[in-house]
Amino acid sequence: MGHPTDQPLTAELAQEVCERTNRQVVVNGDIAELGGRYLLTLDATDCHTGKVLAAAKTEAAAKSDVLDALDHAADTVRRGLGESKQSIAEFQVPISQVTTPSIDALEAYSMGLYLSGQGRAEAEVMPFYKRAIELDPQFAMAYAKLADVYTNNDETALATQYYSKALTLSDHLSAREKMALQAQYADATDMQRGVAAYKMWAEM
Repeated sequence: MGHPTDQPLTAELAQEVCERTNRQVVVNGDIAELGGRYLLTLDATDCHTGKVLAAAKTEAAAKSDVLDALDHAADTVRRGLGESKQSIAEFQVPISQVTTPSIDALEAYSMGLYLSGQGRAEAEVMPFYKRAIELDPQFAMAYAKLADVYTNNDETALATQYYSKALTLSDHLSAREKMALQAQYADATDMQRGVAAYKMWAEM
């Protein structure tokens, strides 16, 4: 996500992690000391809409009672989530696991993948990858997917241009992304090299 590895996981950041990993709900909690008593709050939020699905507040008279109070709050939230399951929106577009600091770019990229998986025309898919690149010009995997589209359209020169751009931006990618990028590029330029790259990927 482009953040330091030791950055605190705030509620806002946790919600983004939740969305990126295709989860439904993120649970946040807080505890505050008020004149020797302890106030605990717990809430469960829909990762995609930001809507609070269940929440609880409870107090503990002393530090030794905090865990019991937390159990009570957790039970309240769990019941609330059980009652509201019907209202939790179903995923329509799973968020992809690729490197970009921009959640908007990630959503555009994911929409492109989703439409492609639904068998939609290349002309419908391409604008989403282009939008992802506009939002994050360093988005290597978006360049690679755009190159795939051009490859499928037999526009070899444009495909090579976008694959090359993706490769120049690949230093910060995960090992899995690098392997995917190298396999895609090999497959587009030399089928035998592509087969070898995919076999190596499958073995790994």
